[in-house]
Amino acid sequence: MSRMDKVQKEIRQQVSLIVQQELQDPRMGFITITRAEVTPDLRQARIFFTTFGIEDPIEDAADMLNRTSGVIRRLLGERIRMKFTPTIDFFYDESQRKCDKIEEIIERIKKEKETDDADK
Repeated sequence: MSRMDKVQKEIRQQVSLIVQQELQDPRMGFITITRAEVTPDLRQARIFFTTFGIEDPIEDAADMLNRTSGVIRRLLGERIRMKFTPTIDFFYDESQRKCDKIEEIIERIKKEKETDDADK
């Protein structure tokens, strides 16, 4: 595992803990930090998340996280010893939604095939 991978993993874990334990905003619902991507100079981090239980659109969740990114960055700096604490931007992770869509398509194809086989 490269140094960059270790840094990204540690940032993901710590941001996840911060969001779960430190941010007590019920409007955020259940947020899972899925991955972190850090620039080679370690000055910027893109944090990806998924949500569950948020009634507002996903953009609102990203907006709430981005508004609290300064607090998250400060807490991250206290937990991880780095020369520079990266600036943080949050983005919704579309991979789960895409997986769900693919699974839905596969199930529909299976049902259509079963219907076609039953009609023969």
